[in-house]
Amino acid sequence: MKQEKITDDVSKFYDVVWSKYIPEVEEQKKFLKRYLGLKNIKGKIILDAGCGTGVAAVSLKLLGAKEVYAIDISEGSLKTAKKLAKEHKVKITFKKENLLDLKLDKKFDVIHSFGVLHHTADCRLAFDNVLNLLKPKGKFYVALYLKTPLTFLQQSARYVLRKLPKQYWIPVSKAIRGLFVRGSKRTKRGFDDEGDMLDWFFVPQRTHHTPKELAKWFRKHKMKSKLLIAKTGRFASTSNFMMVGWK
Repeated sequence: MKQEKITDDVSKFYDVVWSKYIPEVEEQKKFLKRYLGLKNIKGKIILDAGCGTGVAAVSLKLLGAKEVYAIDISEGSLKTAKKLAKEHKVKITFKKENLLDLKLDKKFDVIHSFGVLHHTADCRLAFDNVLNLLKPKGKFYVALYLKTPLTFLQQSARYVLRKLPKQYWIPVSKAIRGLFVRGSKRTKRGFDDEGDMLDWFFVPQRTHHTPKELAKWFRKHKMKSKLLIAKTGRFASTSNFMMVGWK
């Protein structure tokens, strides 16, 4: 698939998914407090790169961020995110952006990107582009799909399931959600299990990576890094891992 087609397909997919499934703000706030820490949120200028429903952006603002910018390629996601921000009466700057061709001209104290970069046509390029928006002493929190010896099975299942007529996608997601979503309560982010299944098995584009690989990407920018979450789900092969990088 060409880069433009992948970007367009992913955008249209999330136009639907993130208008139907809205995560819980309170659970997301607990997650951000636990893994980012209030000292890295309060008074900070923060970018949510790939904001989706806006739940992280809204939560970051509610937790005391000075400014929050939220960007996404999906117009449907941005519409949902703006509605969520209005409901919680917080001011957030929303912009439609392609992470592979960023136009945003601003530097941030903290950048948060959970489960986003691996849906682009070039995860490494998206990583580099987003990282360029970080202030010299800033921190970049990023989560990617974890690559394991069983990843090929998940990818094979996704390949087969995506061939099903779209009217079957939601019923199938409901049927399989109990098998995969039971992770630690500490890594819960308020997301709907059914929405997660759609995201894992029906999304047009996804790549898988390892902490060692991501640490190498950080080192290319002369940054240190630390693994915060080894796996978010019940099984490593259907999990994200989360790291933070800093200079």
